[in-house]
Amino acid sequence: MNLQILLNLPVILPSLAAICLGVAALGLFIEEQKLKKERVSKKDFETISIHEQIAQNVLENLADGIIMIDGVNELPFVNASAKKILRIKANKPKLADIVNSLPPTFDLKKMVEQTLTENKALEEQEIKLEEKTLKVNLAPIILRHSGDERSEESRISLVCLVIKDVTFDNSLSIVKDDFVNMMIHELRAPITAVKGASKILVTNKKLSREEREKMLTLIHDQSKRILDQISSLLDLAKIQASKFTIQKTPSDIKKLIEQVVEVFSVQAKNKKIELLAKIDKSVPKEVMLDPIRIGQVLNNLISNSVKFTQEKGKITVSAQLIQSGTKKLTVSVADTGIGIPKEQQGELFSKFYQIDSGKNAGEIKNHVAGTGLGLFISKQIIDAHGGIITLDSEPGKGTTITFSIPI
Repeated sequence: MNLQILLNLPVILPSLAAICLGVAALGLFIEEQKLKKERVSKKDFETISIHEQIAQNVLENLADGIIMIDGVNELPFVNASAKKILRIKANKPKLADIVNSLPPTFDLKKMVEQTLTENKALEEQEIKLEEKTLKVNLAPIILRHSGDERSEESRISLVCLVIKDVTFDNSLSIVKDDFVNMMIHELRAPITAVKGASKILVTNKKLSREEREKMLTLIHDQSKRILDQISSLLDLAKIQASKFTIQKTPSDIKKLIEQVVEVFSVQAKNKKIELLAKIDKSVPKEVMLDPIRIGQVLNNLISNSVKFTQEKGKITVSAQLIQSGTKKLTVSVADTGIGIPKEQQGELFSKFYQIDSGKNAGEIKNHVAGTGLGLFISKQIIDAHGGIITLDSEPGKGTTITFSIPI
């Protein structure tokens, strides 16, 4: 007996899921034929059984929850993802288990009946299930065999319920939107400052030398800020494309540290912060490292310390050689700033993460939020050197970030 499957599966799922559901429907139909002991040749039956097993295995391992509901509210199929998303422990769940796992406002029985009656997919719905956000689709699947296609007895009606957990996707979307908005602000502010200062220089011919130098310094500083933001984005792109590399050369680490400290000396002085470098005599004249990248790490660490340290605070940049086992250069940036809450410390080196210092942040004058990429990129740089970077912080007392690299 030739078999013919007529599927009515609206395109509400990704193509892979739709194909799998089509194959699964074939498997379910064959189960009906097994029970009725239809006249199927042994060879054809074995082929169909293989297809059925493939369909079951693929459906069982989909990330989305898949539930098949028949016309009498039985569940011929419930995959593992559906049980996990809905937190169902029953090995062979019943419709009541599914209904009880969904919000009371989501009338599943009514929707199943509507899907079968109208013979069309319902509009996708987004529902909240405790801390989760789920997208739910229902679509009819109509199966027939080639006896009499007009006969209702030859018709098997199912509803396919697809549940997708979009909690993580939604959170990523929020992070992305926040990042885009933050970058717009981060770039717009310095560009506006550069534009304003440039206009003053061009249009006001009576500026004193001191005023002109002030405008030029502003343009220089804000241009550097723009360049730093763009460089961070380029570094991020390289990291994500696995193209982030370092170039080690013999480098004077003492000179490198002193140069970066000097860059921030004026900014620290303006906040009455004591900024000093302490290089232990054990540190060799030259160390194999990437001076540009390590300079970038030092720049990020010292910049954060200056930013989050109150007036009359102290920042110490120290370096020493550790010779227990493998020789390691250890550099620390310690400050007496506002510190980092314990619950946030584990996320400090994550991409786009920015510290919420609560009410203490209000104590920091002229605080400017960053991109949340500086410490993430710093960790990638230290990792590329084969080293480690660690954090020790206590709210109200300060923060010390230390990195060690083998030399």
